[in-house]
Amino acid sequence: MKYTPTFILLLISLNAISQVGLEVSGSYNTYAQKDLKKLQTDVKNSLSFPAKATESFPAFFGFEGGISKYFKNMKLGGFVFYTTTGGRLSYADYSGVYVYDQDLEMLSVGLNVKSLVVNKERANFGLGVKLGLALTNYNESERFELYNVVQNQSKLDLKSNGFSLRIYAGTEIKIFKMLHLNTEIGYEVNASSEFKYQGKDTNIKPNWSGLRLAMGFLIR
Repeated sequence: MKYTPTFILLLISLNAISQVGLEVSGSYNTYAQKDLKKLQTDVKNSLSFPAKATESFPAFFGFEGGISKYFKNMKLGGFVFYTTTGGRLSYADYSGVYVYDQDLEMLSVGLNVKSLVVNKERANFGLGVKLGLALTNYNESERFELYNVVQNQSKLDLKSNGFSLRIYAGTEIKIFKMLHLNTEIGYEVNASSEFKYQGKDTNIKPNWSGLRLAMGFLIR
């Protein structure tokens, strides 16, 4: 009898876990990044040699994890989303090398709410909203070499905080008893603060707004 309370608590815990979904997914994302693209263009135009933009904040992959509680026709939980992108200017000839890099990464943590429009035993479809706190790290570096001698080299690390709002449509399809295939398509709007340099605004801010296409697995 001494194990009865423990056994009851275990059953309650297992029942609770059975109603919780754990998910991991990969995504393909586009980004606006208007200010940083303009900065790249301004730097390029200021140079006395024809540097080329080999990267200009292209679409890239991201990763997301989450935990959710399922109700009758609703899914409520939290998520963590990470993605990155960047820009590069470069030039090289017999006399030297020039490289200007802009590396950008974002971590978003927040709330996920999904209304299940269709909710069957083996599949569901719903419309959802993800609201998160967006934390951005920006690393800028510039290097100029002339006849294998570094003439100028600089690095800059800046941060920005903001919010992201993603509206999406998603499906979950049961593959095995507890394993589901999870797909989502949506659009994310991002509002972030300006980068500060030595305590002053730079009039430049990240903008992660763009399309989000995701696919992954869900266990529940």
